[in-house]
Amino acid sequence: MERVPDDPVWIEARAALLDPAARLFGDVEGFAVRSDELRLGALVGGCSRAVIREAFADIHDAGDDPNALWAVVAPQGFTPEARSALAGWSNDEASIFREPDVGGVSMRPVTADVRLVPVGDTGWLKHLPSALAAELAGVLGRSEIGAAWVDGRPVSFCYVACESETLWDISINTVAQYRRRGLAGECVAWLGARMQARGKRAVWGAHSANQASKRLAGKLGFEPWGRLFLYENWAGDLSFA
Repeated sequence: MERVPDDPVWIEARAALLDPAARLFGDVEGFAVRSDELRLGALVGGCSRAVIREAFADIHDAGDDPNALWAVVAPQGFTPEARSALAGWSNDEASIFREPDVGGVSMRPVTADVRLVPVGDTGWLKHLPSALAAELAGVLGRSEIGAAWVDGRPVSFCYVACESETLWDISINTVAQYRRRGLAGECVAWLGARMQARGKRAVWGAHSANQASKRLAGKLGFEPWGRLFLYENWAGDLSFA
């Protein structure tokens, strides 16, 4: 674990290592870690092409199934070995932001109707777009989901994508017709307060082209922290946050 610090850029790698069922490939000079529970992998040190292929060769294109999406992060940057071994995967850089030391993730109180979605009764999933419903169904049981409710239905969501001992990684999504109303920010602030009570600081990541995500991170007071390099087995337009 000393090779993987509890740092915002390394949160996915550390979360994968914290999974008791995670598998390691390689050696101390360079290794890959794979968490099937999180659908997450990480490359640490000088991983060879053979090691990377051994770790991830059986993972196929996710197609249109969000619950088949995998990410393999390379916090130290892209390498020729990784590009070759993961030739069928998309690759991108993400900007990483961290919750500020003072004030939390929002300087204003939550005013929307934000609360947890029910776990036992999943009827609320039925009115959502199929991809979003599938994504959230896959999260239930692994993370609390904070949602903003409008006219009796949840339309904007925030949940914990992964976490380390002191950090948690934000995932957000909003039904298209309810975007640009500030609901995602309210969900982040609401769940952020719950995670703060557990001693966890929020991490926000945004794909290189996702300017809206970067602007929202800044609006909520997140501080720029660094860059993360990642591969995904889906070439779709995804929000990393």
